[in-house]
Amino acid sequence: MKVLRRFFALALMLLSWPASLAYAASIPVPAVAATALDGRHVDSAAFRRRKPVYLYFFAQWCETYLMNTDKAAAGRCAEATKAMQALEASYGDRIAIIGIASSLSATPDGVRAFIKKHDVRYPVVFDEGGRLFSAFGVMAFPTSVLIGQDGTLSARLVGTAGVDRLEGLLSHSPALR
Repeated sequence: MKVLRRFFALALMLLSWPASLAYAASIPVPAVAATALDGRHVDSAAFRRRKPVYLYFFAQWCETYLMNTDKAAAGRCAEATKAMQALEASYGDRIAIIGIASSLSATPDGVRAFIKKHDVRYPVVFDEGGRLFSAFGVMAFPTSVLIGQDGTLSARLVGTAGVDRLEGLLSHSPALR
């Protein structure tokens, strides 16, 4: 329980910081092959043959948990979800978006309810046991990873970000040039 409280305190601190952005070149990343909660098969290697892949690592409980402790941070969580929806609407034909939901303090049914509440249209994988979070070195919610068609890391964004910041990430990324 003590470890969980420390984790939530750290997550809360990270949510209050501005998002940090890094562009990278030629760093190979693992493929994501899983079944999304809606039953769709998700394979980042197959997607990236057609277009870059945008992985969005998030925690479904962010907004509701923080509403009781830090309304501003909860608002940023809600804004991040809306920003992802806008990104999918604007760039969905140019990138493949895959949501990766944390299993920490969450259940598949809870994530499904979140998907329905927010009308999420991109596939969302429930990361049971944190295998994908670990493989991509994700330590904070949300984290976005952009993978180029060559299978290498193109950009990484840690923290909440609005639509402008996410569009900036994509417009300056070598993966979409």
